[in-house]
Parts: sequence; structure tokens; C-alpha cells
Amino acid sequence: MKRNLFFILFSGTLLFSACRKEEFQKPEEAVSETPVFSVKGTIGEHPVNMTAGVDGAYQETSVMTINGIEFLSGKMIKESTVFSLAISSGEIGVTPTFSEMMTPSLSFAYGEQNWYTVNQQNLPNNQQIASIVYSLDGMEIGNNLSILSAGFHTICATVVFNDGTARTICNKLLLGYKDLAGYKIKFNPQQGAGTTNLWLESSSTPIAGVKWYVNGEWASDEQQMSLSPGAGVVSVKAVTTFTNGIVREHEVLVDTDGQGRYLLDMETYKTAVEQVYFNDFKVRMSFQNDTDVYTGYASTSTPGSFTVNSISLFKEQPNGNKIYKVAGTIKGSAMGLLSGNLVHSQLEVIFAIESPY
Repeated sequence: MKRNLFFILFSGTLLFSACRKEEFQKPEEAVSETPVFSVKGTIGEHPVNMTAGVDGAYQETSVMTINGIEFLSGKMIKESTVFSLAISSGEIGVTPTFSEMMTPSLSFAYGEQNWYTVNQQNLPNNQQIASIVYSLDGMEIGNNLSILSAGFHTICATVVFNDGTARTICNKLLLGYKDLAGYKIKFNPQQGAGTTNLWLESSSTPIAGVKWYVNGEWASDEQQMSLSPGAGVVSVKAVTTFTNGIVREHEVLVDTDGQGRYLLDMETYKTAVEQVYFNDFKVRMSFQNDTDVYTGYASTSTPGSFTVNSISLFKEQPNGNKIYKVAGTIKGSAMGLLSGNLVHSQLEVIFAIESPY
């Protein structure tokens, strides 16, 4: 049985998800220096004109986590109408500063991309595999897997080889963002019994150290390791520390008997996507009314942008987070998720944005 399941993270998710939030109403006239939060402009044929505290509208701000990635978010809500902005973190694993996230010009995030594809029939040792079932973030998928949503995803593979040997391994991968700790466990599958050599291949940050585990037991702290023949199919895990402080784990299956019962590092099946599509420090825009949900749309020919005109500190939270008043201009395209229509948007916003940085 072969099935495909596409995991798509719509920007519309930003309309509904938050881990903590702060609401702001229109200030009293006596404290007119306090900012009034607002969004004004058009999205296609839809006029947008909301001010916190006017006609029941209010502003929320929150720090959201979606697929392990933090977003600094603000929403303006008026009855069933919701306008949302969210800025994604970037250089994942290294703590950014607020100024790195809120640059003077923020590009729109691109839509879904095919970040990851693995198919049983394309595995190099497919003829040795009786069945394989992939799961994504705890949900069973099937023998084919495609992932369109960015962020961290845990991919597991339960494989049964032709001789009945069954194993399960899992890896947590970062998709759709610049990976400052990307690497693969490399090994040469042996044909026939012989020593198997394993090493690490990093395409980004230098490796500071590694701990190797075989079937859950510590085996070596060397950069490379070898497995003697005769142990059958074993799981090999590398817990790798990079010079930037990030620690990642990868796991593979190795056939020490050289009979083709192995699984390569799951990092192998990341789809090559140009870095221009990465979601580091990108802005996501959403607009919902009674007829449709619109999300910011970007392509290489129509990138879309949020130009930040001013930033000022509004208040400090007891937990140490800061809330900023951010004013700027949005210009770009928006896609109707229900209608499929692509429309132009232009808005002036004064938003509250919470930041832990």
C-alpha cells in the first residue's frame, strides 16, 4: 500500500494559534501619548480599517511556536474579522536579537515548498525491503512521504526486511530554514561481511565533538568509528555538538553482515530548495472575514514586503519579554485560501509585537 500525505502549514494558522497573549484597548484621552494600535488599507476589494478600542476592535500580541519555530505575532480583531502579522525567527538554534528579526524591510514568507520527499521505491536497497512505514510527528503516513511545511519534524521509519528483520529509527529534521547544524551520518554499505566505517558529513557549521551509540550503548567519542562484522542489523546514533553550541542527533541502520539491510540518514532526502525560499526572518500576513481567508503570497517576481517605519518600546512584561510598538507599510499579494484568487494588498499598520529577545 502506497500513500502520500502532504503536510501544509498555512499562514492562516497564525489567525488561531498562540501560546500566550496580551490584549490592548484604545487608550484614554488623558494619556494620549499611549499608542493607538490600528490597521488601515485594502486587501483586494476588501477595505480594512480597525483601531483598538473602536467599535469593539482590539489588538493582541503573542509569541507563538509552530513546528518548533518561534513567531512574534500581532493580531487586530473585530468580531469575525481578523488581521494578523507574524515574524518568524531565523538562524534556528542561535538566539537572535530583536533588531535581527525586525529589520527595516521584511520580505513575505514564501508559500509551501516540497522540503522533503522519500519513497520506498527509490531507496537504494528497495529490493531488500518487504515493507516500510513512515510516520511524521507521531502520525502514521505510509511508504511514501512528502512534507511541505517548514520547521522541525520528527520522521520515523519502521522497516521490515525480506528476511523478517524489523527495526524502527527516528530523526528530528529542520526543514525550510537555514540549518546551522545540518549533517549526515555517512557509511558505505558492505556487500558481504567486512568492517563498516562511519563518519559525519557537515554542510554548515564545523563539528566540535560527537558521541556514537550502537543499539543504545555508548561506543566511541571519535570523529569516525568502525563496526566489525557479525552483529547483524544495528542502529547507530551520533549525538553531535557543533562549534555554535547546537546539539543534534541522527540515527541510521547498518547491516554489519553486508546483506543490504540498512537505512541511510533521513537527512539524505531533504529536497534541494534555493535558499531564497527559506523562512528565516520572514513575515506572514493573514486576513480573515466572513467570505474568505487571505494569506500573504510571495514569489520571485512578486516578493511582498513589510517596511518598518518606526519601533519603540511600549512596555516590559513580568516574565522579561518586551512589547514594542511597530509602525510600517505592507505591500504585496495575498491569496484567498477558499477562492484561490490572488489580490493586491496595501496597508498601514501600528501593531504591538511581543518579543522574548
